[in-house]
Amino acid sequence: MSQTTVLNSTACQTITALASNHTINGNQVRAVNGGSSPTNELLPAKSTARCVSTELFINGIGCAVASATVGPLLQLQPADGLRVRAGFSLLIAAEDPTPALTALTHMVAPLKNEQIRRHRALATLDREIHQQQLDQARADSLAYQESDSLPDPTHLEYYDQEITGLENRLKPMMLLENPSPGRLTLAIGKSADANLLAVYDDLHFKALLNALRNSRGHLDFELLAKSSRGEIFDGGFLEGVNQAAIPFPAVSAVIIAAPETVATLLMAEEPQVAAFAETCLILNEPGRELADAEIPGMAGQIRVWQEAVSRLLCSRPEELRIVLMGRDAAAAMDAFQKEMSRAVRNGPGEETRYLAQLPRLAAKIALGLWAGHEGGSGSLTAERAGEAIEIAKMNHSSRKAILQIHAKVVVQADFETDCRRVLDRIAISGGSTARDLCRKFYQAKLEWLLPILRHLVDTHQIVKLPDDKFALPEGAVDKLRLVSA
Repeated sequence: MSQTTVLNSTACQTITALASNHTINGNQVRAVNGGSSPTNELLPAKSTARCVSTELFINGIGCAVASATVGPLLQLQPADGLRVRAGFSLLIAAEDPTPALTALTHMVAPLKNEQIRRHRALATLDREIHQQQLDQARADSLAYQESDSLPDPTHLEYYDQEITGLENRLKPMMLLENPSPGRLTLAIGKSADANLLAVYDDLHFKALLNALRNSRGHLDFELLAKSSRGEIFDGGFLEGVNQAAIPFPAVSAVIIAAPETVATLLMAEEPQVAAFAETCLILNEPGRELADAEIPGMAGQIRVWQEAVSRLLCSRPEELRIVLMGRDAAAAMDAFQKEMSRAVRNGPGEETRYLAQLPRLAAKIALGLWAGHEGGSGSLTAERAGEAIEIAKMNHSSRKAILQIHAKVVVQADFETDCRRVLDRIAISGGSTARDLCRKFYQAKLEWLLPILRHLVDTHQIVKLPDDKFALPEGAVDKLRLVSA
């Protein structure tokens, strides 16, 4: 077989190697930044993990939307004393997204209607009069503080609430549907209480993953990760996007994506993406069980959560509200915390790092369940704590199942994409050494590049010259131009 006739052949050796143990010509395939793509050898394609029940699946979606609705002023007081704010991100792996999208659309409908109402009010707002009212409120607050050396905290709180209320009339954003990369960071500055829910489908979440090379995608992932961890978001301020740092961001996302896309997220090595993935609740869609579920029962469960979201919008706390744990609920959460601590100590760090986040995630889920079902009660029951722990455990089994089935597909696709990128660079330059090629790729390392070059040489797509340069075979340039045309 001549070299030119196989210039654009498929990477048969790559597929065989990836299906076995992720090696190409005896070398492990590595990601562009040098880390191994999968953390360990791939397991059999068929997963034995438990399937998420339809009831838990719907409750997971409803809990995520309710938590985003109630805002950061609702907090859970666990036994360790570290309060947990409401709000977490949910990532659903779905071959057929229709049932999950249908349920989600119904649940976020009250949020969408409220945002429409706020935008209409903003459109009719007299900006000049509003600015005068805001200036007057700030002047009154300053005058009171200057007139009294020991101002009454109650009066200060009154002025703060008045100013915040006027400012929030200019911040109508509550919900973003399939935002482009960077829009999440922009929207946080136009949201009251820095509280946002973003909804992504597979296409738009892929776009966010692909935008990691620029500041827009990076900042959005940083915002989501820091919201989940309760950290200050100052990236937007430092990059000149936001006017100030956000001390308590409350941004969450509900993402319905293909399993391959979810596997790509779980295998990502970028720190902000990995931090976001660690704090997400990830669920496998029940599949046929969801599609075959009794419509009246499932519709009734969805309606319960839709009504809960409407109720929470009307009764959002204007000041901090603390939800206490009952004794049995605290005992269940403490036992789960100890179970996860043992798992983290006994497992490899890279593979079990997210397990350390599960107790906190379970607490957030429990707070969402409480808000959706027991808004009038002052404490979290053992029943809600147990259900939250069960959902959090599904997070573990879903991650395992997704990586078992789809990781090798992602590795294979990424390797073939990298091969095409390197081949294009060689064709443009007319010949380059390995180190020259490394300089042409952002943060690329030789350990990532060498397996690709070996594969391209072995499949006769390039040749190695005596001066250690890699080039296309004789006559291959013309054929490459013909195929590209």
